[in-house]
Amino acid sequence: MQAGDVTAPDFLESLGLEESRSALIVAEGMLYYLQPHDGEGFFKRLATFACDIASPLTVRLSARGNIRNVRARYRWGVHGPQGILQLDPRFELIETYDFFDHLSLRFGS
Repeated sequence: MQAGDVTAPDFLESLGLEESRSALIVAEGMLYYLQPHDGEGFFKRLATFACDIASPLTVRLSARGNIRNVRARYRWGVHGPQGILQLDPRFELIETYDFFDHLSLRFGS
C-alpha cells in the first residue's frame, strides 16, 4: 500500500506507476472531501476505477451532520454515476450498487 496526493497532476508517476502498468487505486471514502476540480482531475487521470460517491445534497447536509464534529467537510458531490461518466467520453459504467436500495437487507422493511 502506498499513499499519494491524488490532487497532484503526477500522482500516478509519484507512486511509480506507468500508463502501461495495471494498478488498483482504492478511493473509498475520499472523493467527496476533494474540491470539485480535484475530483474531476482524479478521474480523468485513471483508466479503470471503482469508487463511492456522494450526491450534492449529501455535500450540503454534511455541514450540519456528524462530520462537522471532526472538522471535516464534504466538498464535491455528483448526481449519480452519470455525474462521473460525463467527465470523460472514455468512461464506461460496468456496475452500480446503491446503498439505499439495500437498506431493507440490513434493517428490514
